[in-house]
Amino acid sequence: MHCGPDGIYVSALGNATGDGPGGVFLMDHETFEVLGRWEVERGPQRLAYDMWWHLGYDTVVTSEWGTPNTVENGLVPEILLGANYGRRLHFWDRKAQASAEIDFGPEYQLVVRAQAGARSDQGLGLRQCRDQPEGPLGVDLDLVPGRGQMGGEEDH
Repeated sequence: MHCGPDGIYVSALGNATGDGPGGVFLMDHETFEVLGRWEVERGPQRLAYDMWWHLGYDTVVTSEWGTPNTVENGLVPEILLGANYGRRLHFWDRKAQASAEIDFGPEYQLVVRAQAGARSDQGLGLRQCRDQPEGPLGVDLDLVPGRGQMGGEEDH
């Protein structure tokens, strides 16, 4: 859940029956009334986990995991071995909501926590939690999407 300029943004793993698609819905700041789905055009995103934005660049990042039905009783081996848990990051323009994605590949099913960068004039920092047994549970990726391109000027 994140407070933003248009309301309260809530990331949801799935729909009311526990299936996909997951995504982000918006609530009114004052009444807490659900205003509806935030994504006007969902693009390729079907799974959801977390979201964050960099308001200075009007960029939103969402990550994937699974639907409530695929995670509430633990990982489902068939889904895991079939590489059907989330493995993508989705990038959105907060106003136009057009999306692009990065697919890390079937061998990297992820839970990614998107969080603000250390400085508001820099891009996003992303925290990765991998399912790889040889890897650590949490790794800072220190990704800066569009670095060198945001705002049309070189970032350092």
